[in-house]
Amino acid sequence: MKRRCKAMELKGRVWRDPDSSWWLVEISFLDVMTQGKTRKEALEMIQDAVKELLKDSYEDLLDKHFRLTVNLYEHGVIGMGAPDDKFLFALGLERQRQRNISTI
Repeated sequence: MKRRCKAMELKGRVWRDPDSSWWLVEISFLDVMTQGKTRKEALEMIQDAVKELLKDSYEDLLDKHFRLTVNLYEHGVIGMGAPDDKFLFALGLERQRQRNISTI
């Protein structure tokens, strides 16, 4: 019997800025943050932001049907995943190296 593994999800969070009416969303492993006027719009914006980062680094490798999913869990926790999560993981490592000014 073949068992399916659940795809990896990168953890993030979404919350309403107490000083404004905007919703903020971040995925710290990818060093990405954005905002929207509604929670739904903020989640769409983070999905678009990550897609653009992936295109910048891996456009020639991404299938035209590549898609990201964003799941909203309790207490503002989100999970971002993809059917082929190796690109998300590679992007995360690349962004961590950029943030820490290190190269390999």
